[in-house]
Amino acid sequence: MKYFLAKFMIYDGEHEHRGQFVIKAKDFDMAWQIALKEQHDVGSDEAKTWWDYGDGLTASALESIEEVEKSEAEVLDRLRVAYFYS
Repeated sequence: MKYFLAKFMIYDGEHEHRGQFVIKAKDFDMAWQIALKEQHDVGSDEAKTWWDYGDGLTASALESIEEVEKSEAEVLDRLRVAYFYS
């Protein structure tokens, strides 16, 4: 398995900020498909995503995915910079 860092732009009402998480997947395409499922629009009726704050005012857009080493992923998680996606 490989590790990928997925980076998102989060639109929370009038505010924008970035978020990221680590995906464990067999290849880039699998990681990309997982990350794409975590995008959503404001007021979307789709299933809740990692970035949905429950108020209907939040949206998320996938910005990029990059492969990282396992040790890098563990450091990102330990420092709470990016969590492991489950």
